[in-house]
Amino acid sequence: MTYIKITNRLVAVMAVATLMLSFSVNAATIYLVPGTTTMTVGMTYQVELWTEAFGATANTSGGGVDAFYDSTVFDFLSWTDTSGTVFGSPGLPQDLVGEVNAIQVDTADFLNPLPDAALQSGILEFAVLAGAALGTTSMTLAENDIPLGGFFSQVPITFTGATFNIIDAAPVPLPGGLLLLGSAFGLMGFARRRGTQR
Repeated sequence: MTYIKITNRLVAVMAVATLMLSFSVNAATIYLVPGTTTMTVGMTYQVELWTEAFGATANTSGGGVDAFYDSTVFDFLSWTDTSGTVFGSPGLPQDLVGEVNAIQVDTADFLNPLPDAALQSGILEFAVLAGAALGTTSMTLAENDIPLGGFFSQVPITFTGATFNIIDAAPVPLPGGLLLLGSAFGLMGFARRRGTQR
């Protein structure tokens, strides 16, 4: 009798576990990965754009992404598509003030991905402007409205930006060797002058 009760409970636990695994979470994320979060005024930096899908049925296609940034801190320089796909719209993305508009995340980045697959879609390149305000600033992502429009997705999509700390370039100190060299030249000049006075 005890053996039957244990067996029935074991079967029930296994059935619940199987049912829970069949309802795995399907989701898609588009996010920024900066090379560094501390950026120096006057320097150029790259920020990667990644897409990630969780679950074998996380099919998402079409659409694009907008990246928003503070135009008093950053100057958008370029977009490089690293997805390896041949799809694309000429003239996109567009450089608007404070916005990189219509970054196309190609269908191949999301369509039928392997479970839990992360793919680099491309690289945004920015320069930190001279005179930029020091401190914390951020870049955010949102689903594109015009011209590409939104995604056709069976799953929710999360957009995640990045936060940066803007610092000023540290002043370059004079090396001690330069001071010693200067004093050596001074002593040589003094010795030379003293030698010609005799």
